[in-house]
Amino acid sequence: MLRYGYGFLIPVYELFRMYRSYKGCKKEEMLEWESDSVLVLRNRPLPLLTAGFVVSEAVFCAASLLFWQMGSLPENHGELTVAEFCENYNQLQQFYGIDQPVNIPDTLRIYLAYYPTYPMLLDENGEWMHGAVWQSFGNTYGELPQLQFETEGDQVTGVSFSMAYENEDVDLVLYDDFMAVSVLSYLCAQDGYSLLSMPPCRIYEQIRSQAADFRDFTFSAAGVTVTCEREISGYRLKNGGDVLVPEYGKEPVYRLEFSMYRSGI
Repeated sequence: MLRYGYGFLIPVYELFRMYRSYKGCKKEEMLEWESDSVLVLRNRPLPLLTAGFVVSEAVFCAASLLFWQMGSLPENHGELTVAEFCENYNQLQQFYGIDQPVNIPDTLRIYLAYYPTYPMLLDENGEWMHGAVWQSFGNTYGELPQLQFETEGDQVTGVSFSMAYENEDVDLVLYDDFMAVSVLSYLCAQDGYSLLSMPPCRIYEQIRSQAADFRDFTFSAAGVTVTCEREISGYRLKNGGDVLVPEYGKEPVYRLEFSMYRSGI
């Protein structure tokens, strides 16, 4: 094959030998390297092969989803300290790719087609590493909520945050990603949590869908109860329903109470 098929890979001569092999195949001639070879065609049942392919693809997809979900589990489990919760939050926040736009002066924004971002990371005490004001495309939204921790000894038994604005010219976002990642960082770390019964993606989407349109919600899983309650007046929805802006001529009031705690504590 190397001699008659590829011409020892000699430039130009290689192309000549490949052309001669092509012409020989077209004429159904036996090529030089095929004199001692035998080609056997096995007749296999097509339905059985098709079923095997479908089953193998289903197993592969299920395994891929399982491994992806395992990668989204927090690294710290069981009884969490504040620092361990923050490590979980930072890990999952980066896993889901949730970033905050960098604070850029308005005079510079008009020249930028791409706005740089940085991850919203917590230090070991639960404080934001990059400040607490959400800036995006020239708009200033409400501050990033500051997490509050309830502890028993060094162990976290509950996490909460609250927000309140009254007669302030501030736009407000859903904070659905922030709430979802916070819940995954705590709920999925509990000893009673089961990946198969409630995958992280299901929890993530459940919280985001329930937080849509600024609705209240509550649910319990793995021994953790999650609650979100809002009071809203004097605001209207903007940008397809994911931003609240003060309504002209009214006194805007916004209050948000979010908490998650181990049931029975």
